[in-house]
Amino acid sequence: MTNSRRQMWMVLIALIGAVLLLLGPTVQAQDRDAPSDEGSSGKKPALPEDRARELEEKAAERAREREGDGPLDLRVDEDPEGNRIIRGELTIDYEERASAAAEDAVLRRVEARTEEELPEIDAEVVSFPEIKNERDREAREEALERKKRTLEGDPSVESVSYSYVQEPMQAEPQRSFNDPMFGQQWGLPRIRANGAWDTATGTSPTRGPSVIAVIDSGIHNDHPDITSSSIADEWDYLGNDPVAQEDLGHGTHVAGIAAALTNNGTGISGTSPDAVLFDYKVCGIVGGEASCPNPATNAAIIDAANFGADVINLSLGGPGHDPAQQQAIDYAWSKGVVVVASAGNFFMSGNPVMYPAAYPNAMAVGATNRSNVKSDFSEVHPYVDVAAPGGQRNLPSEAEQILSSVLPHCIMCDHPNPEREYVGWPGTSMAAPFVAGLAANLAGQDLLASEIRRRIEATATDLGAAGKDSAYGWGLINAHAAVTEDTRPWVKYPAPAQSAVTYDRTPTIGANVGDAQGRLARSGVQMFVDGRKITTFSYTSLSSTTGRVGYTPSLAPGFHKVRIYATDPQGMTTSGGWGFTVK
Repeated sequence: MTNSRRQMWMVLIALIGAVLLLLGPTVQAQDRDAPSDEGSSGKKPALPEDRARELEEKAAERAREREGDGPLDLRVDEDPEGNRIIRGELTIDYEERASAAAEDAVLRRVEARTEEELPEIDAEVVSFPEIKNERDREAREEALERKKRTLEGDPSVESVSYSYVQEPMQAEPQRSFNDPMFGQQWGLPRIRANGAWDTATGTSPTRGPSVIAVIDSGIHNDHPDITSSSIADEWDYLGNDPVAQEDLGHGTHVAGIAAALTNNGTGISGTSPDAVLFDYKVCGIVGGEASCPNPATNAAIIDAANFGADVINLSLGGPGHDPAQQQAIDYAWSKGVVVVASAGNFFMSGNPVMYPAAYPNAMAVGATNRSNVKSDFSEVHPYVDVAAPGGQRNLPSEAEQILSSVLPHCIMCDHPNPEREYVGWPGTSMAAPFVAGLAANLAGQDLLASEIRRRIEATATDLGAAGKDSAYGWGLINAHAAVTEDTRPWVKYPAPAQSAVTYDRTPTIGANVGDAQGRLARSGVQMFVDGRKITTFSYTSLSSTTGRVGYTPSLAPGFHKVRIYATDPQGMTTSGGWGFTVK
């Protein structure tokens, strides 16, 4: 072998050896399932080309099929068992041998509209526009149940189910924001506001932000926590001017409690973080005193109702009964507006009846202090509906009062540093906007005014005498419970069961009845058997929230119908009806 050929082989062997040295550790690492170079660089392994190409084609096909489809309707109702379902929708599973023509005929018979076809499982999601658009929740749910029963009796249908709403299995969080003064706002945790913010912040996916009409002294809209973006409409009813110039400072304080800009790294948090405001000025210096003339207030109430407010806050009042103001409030209520009014601050000065709080269609709000006890100034009357934080006048520390935004150098700013933009004040004026903010959060869940008011009252934490009393009403508002709990009474577990067949001629007919707050009494229950009202049924308490009604008649063979009505102290009624056959 020549020297040149030997040198060539030596170079080749050296190269092969080098490659083996490089490959050896790599092969060993892969044998130990170590990450590939691609994975260790922070990237996931790519799909094989054929799978990536198939996925891309399917994604394009999905986009074509769903082109023009709008977002899902996420409004929620409940089935008879209390489970959350999409409003006015059902899922139909057809018989395997049902033809396309038979399936179309099924939909025509029940006047349903296809929302989504699921051919892989021979099913489709259908909706009922008339039911979706029904404003009364109980009527919607009963109508949908009737549609479900009709479909279940169709020979082309194998099964029908509600469009249920599931939820992540995460423990309840306590949301907080980055507003630096949040820790000084003791009122918000007292009403569990931050627990509620995980569920409702005052905006609806269909309607946008809730609107609170603050009918007061105007709102300073150049405040760090209340900017022009917070104000949806404004008017000065005193000066008949489109600019509602704040001067007293009171309206800005009220507005901040209800709906200050939240999670903006500045100042305070609002009870309803997403709500926007109508700034209606009706209070100013009249005759040398801070005053709110009724004609201005009444006009503002009517405008708020006509312009689409969800909530009206009236942190004002006086002892004079004004039929026109009562009619204005009744009008707003008839338009679906929740009207909130402060109960009054003159408990130690004769405790006079105060209006507009005393009008039936206004929610009258009393005040509590930091210890959840009635504030020393808060008035005591049968018309007080609920209570909310309002501070304590006989405690000089500002930390005991309700911190909120204010107009610097305002007329009512009597503190040593009038240039401050945040101060603590006591009053039922401060309590009312907590309730208004909670009402706005509930409006963001697309609830009607009657349901909003009932929810707030039914979920309040009972204080003072058991049940409704003149100091606290139904109790201290509980924002978390109001936005998360179903407070309607229930009628469950009927016997004999729905569609049961029994050979017992004297069956015990009954059901469980109750409500989440344990306020449903026997007097709130009515039972009907075959259309005849039964007054001799038994009632047995099963727990603090549930009772069992029972009745044992002698029945003739045949089909028998039962209906039970349960009505809570707020006047909310739930009914449960079923039928069974006696052989």
